[in-house]
Amino acid sequence: MERNLKHILYKLNPSSINSRLTSKIQRSSRQKLRSDKIEAKNSELKNVFGYDRADSYGMDCMHMQGAMVIFAANIKRILRLS
Repeated sequence: MERNLKHILYKLNPSSINSRLTSKIQRSSRQKLRSDKIEAKNSELKNVFGYDRADSYGMDCMHMQGAMVIFAANIKRILRLS
């Protein structure tokens, strides 16, 4: 029932469909760009800084390795900006 009502309202106002469709396309392109940036950062952590394999045993050591890898990547980005 609610879906039919929305469909009828869209038929009455076609400009709302175009604006919603345009905003949906823009949102999906922004999400794609964001996911590409995140994948690039994860790839850098894995391939450049060695985050793909644990150096030691235990969760504490993994947390320490993660903190050091992310710290090193952030320092590299800070130096690149300045």
